[in-house]
Amino acid sequence: PAPRPVASQILIVDMQLLRTASAAARAIQSQAQSKRALIQKELEERQAALRAEETALVSLRDSLSSPEFRARADRFERQARALKAERQARVAALRQSVGEATGAFEQTLTPILVQIMSERRASVMLDKRTVVLSSTALGTAYGCGRQRT
Repeated sequence: PAPRPVASQILIVDMQLLRTASAAARAIQSQAQSKRALIQKELEERQAALRAEETALVSLRDSLSSPEFRARADRFERQARALKAERQARVAALRQSVGEATGAFEQTLTPILVQIMSERRASVMLDKRTVVLSSTALGTAYGCGRQRT
């Protein structure tokens, strides 16, 4: 005779909710937002200074010799390119930092989800987004291991 199927607990977890609404995820988002705002403020101040320098340079154009004007214009262009490169580097560094923090969060989350599976005697845990249809009769759970009612 064929073996009988074993009933198993299937847990459905809203991973997106865990990644956005948990205290750790909110802390990551808050820190990233604060850092992003600080970067933006610093770069806007430097950009404003560059705009002022550009205005001054344009106003001096007629009073400077051509080589002197060209030298100042070249210096200005180098500063503008440097600011653009710095912006790109700082944004990339922030993205990397957020990615690393998110990865650490996910690594911390995994043993917690394993513990929940063990406590519920579940053999499968699915992300809510991958589930097409579910029923409370299947013993599903939503959120962070909360039993669906």
